Formats: sequence, C-alpha cells, structure tokens
Amino acid sequence: VAGGGDASLARLQDRISNAYLSMMGHLERRHEQRGGAPLPKGSSEEEKINALALRSAGQSQLCDSAHTLRRWYNACRHERGQWSVGARPSDKEVARVIERIRGLLDLERRA
Repeated sequence: VAGGGDASLARLQDRISNAYLSMMGHLERRHEQRGGAPLPKGSSEEEKINALALRSAGQSQLCDSAHTLRRWYNACRHERGQWSVGARPSDKEVARVIERIRGLLDLERRA
C-alpha cells in the first residue's frame, strides 16, 4: 500500500485501507438486506457513501466519519509515499474515526 521505506506509514495505510473496505462491505450488505435498489454503475465512492450512509437524524456522524475514512483511503491509494508526517492523520486520529464508525454500525445493528 505504501511507497518508500516507512514501516509505520505502511501500517497506517494498511489499517485505513482494511477499515475502509470493511466499512463499505458492511454498508453494501446492509443496503441489500434492507431491499435497497442497486446503486448506479459507475457511482463514485463518495456517491456510494451518500447513498449507503444516509444523513438521517442518527446517521450524520456515520456519514461524516465514512467520508473522512474515504478521503484517507483515497490518499493511501493515490498519494502513497507522499504523505508527510504533518499531512497524514495520526494513529490516534485514525483509531478514533475507525472506532466511531464501528460503534455507530454496532448501534445500528442493535436497533
């Protein structure tokens, strides 16, 4: 995932990529289980999140956090080794967003 020899950057990018792909898989499965219409072919990742994590009363935080994770995921894929220490999110920030998403998805499952 990462360019260059920075092992901590590679781990961070792997963590972001895995979390993003897991989140999107969950959102897509949930959409299917609820009988949602198929998303249009060629939908961007941004459009998919907007369709799958609607900004309803309780979903605003999920949608916002999903877009944050999406931006990081895109940076992992396209900027790779160009992420300088000041430009990339901290490990703590990434952990916070991932945990927020997991918590919101867990709350939703119980509802």
